[in-house]
Amino acid sequence: MKTKIFFFLTNIALCVHAQQNDCPPYLILLQGGTNYTQSCGVDTRTKCVIQNINTIESMPFDGMSLNMVASWGLMKPGQSFSYNAIYNELGPLKGIFKKFTKNFVTVNINNPGDLFDDVVWNTVISNFKNLAQAAKDAGLVGIFFDNEEYDLKWMNFPEDYPGTTKTVKQYQDQSELRGKQIMQAIVSIFPKAIILVYHGPYLSEPKTPSYVTMQQVAGASYYELLGPFFVGLVEGKGTQATVIDGGEVYQYRTASDFKKSYDWRKDGIASSNTNCAFISQSLRSIWHNSVNISFGVYNRAWKTGYPMNPGIMKTTLINALTQSDSYVWYYTESDDWAIPGKMPQQWIDSVSYAKSVAANNRCLTSIVATDEQKFKVDIYPNPSNQSSVISYQLINNSEVKISVYDLLGKEIMKLAEENQNAGGHQLNFNAENLKNGVYFIKVIISGREITEKFIVNKN
Repeated sequence: MKTKIFFFLTNIALCVHAQQNDCPPYLILLQGGTNYTQSCGVDTRTKCVIQNINTIESMPFDGMSLNMVASWGLMKPGQSFSYNAIYNELGPLKGIFKKFTKNFVTVNINNPGDLFDDVVWNTVISNFKNLAQAAKDAGLVGIFFDNEEYDLKWMNFPEDYPGTTKTVKQYQDQSELRGKQIMQAIVSIFPKAIILVYHGPYLSEPKTPSYVTMQQVAGASYYELLGPFFVGLVEGKGTQATVIDGGEVYQYRTASDFKKSYDWRKDGIASSNTNCAFISQSLRSIWHNSVNISFGVYNRAWKTGYPMNPGIMKTTLINALTQSDSYVWYYTESDDWAIPGKMPQQWIDSVSYAKSVAANNRCLTSIVATDEQKFKVDIYPNPSNQSSVISYQLINNSEVKISVYDLLGKEIMKLAEENQNAGGHQLNFNAENLKNGVYFIKVIISGREITEKFIVNKN
């Protein structure tokens, strides 16, 4: 990602204040099961949230995803949920959030029945429409859609369809249609809805690199119908809604891990080289601007070789928040952020620090230039393990200043400060003495500024 900006370091405190008010990246709490027994029941349902709202809003998040009875039933066979049934759960939350302004409701995938049966799927579509109305009326911003199958599976072809005479293409097309119909129902009521889907279409594309899936699931192309369903959501979202590839891969740690995953999911999957069978040519051309990329982080160790503690979470979150388009979600089990006195302070401090660093980072790169005389700076390779070349073109003789800054906005290297002649220029940049992480290279040419993110990865 390359961003042109006017300002870089002026008034950091003011910039961070703006970031904390309403500027991405937003960090969302997704509270899973815990070892605690609460008299109020599930701790992200309405009763418990109201009871503990002061504790919840003291935590370093921008919002949370709420649970409700319908969360697990919206897609179950034969289950119908009216607007009133859903709003009766969500409605009491309207107006109680002051700091948490980005709140969602969770929906878990299930198998309502035959993909080709309009009757059963019309019930599901109606359920989502009623959910959209209730969520909007309750002041929520959208839906967290958990598409990780737990029972009654239907996204793996042909394993979930023994004896079928239909082809994988027919099932993928139908899955896409159902996703599109659901999304159209949502935006007909809630045009600006934000739908964060835990797993994006990378799980259905055979060419997805292993550095994206990290072997967290069975592997790319295992869930043949998951990707098409996601594509349907994108096809049906209209011009105002947002569909987010949630990136539920909990092994990412380094800046390079997140950047490589981001680049593939943002552009690689829709490229001509990949030639993804379930992404149409017309959608490929607008994929970059049609799909937001997010990351999920997890508060526990993930299998051998992926430990987790407050220190690791700090750097993991900084990298995730720095690379995401607009949202990162923090999934927690065993620790309970919603109940007074349950969270160890070191975890609170870790998340708070990461969020403040990421706020500075995004603040430095979020002010878009309006200068009509745009100029371009290329850095290759990026990420780099030792040295890179900075290339740029000067139309006229110009005063040039090039510096390197860390995440906190501190100038750590001055690479150039001189008058240069018109024409092409290249500057060798040695990153040998820099630690792994994210940096920014600011180039000022005759008073005009551009800042490029630069990643050092010596692993």
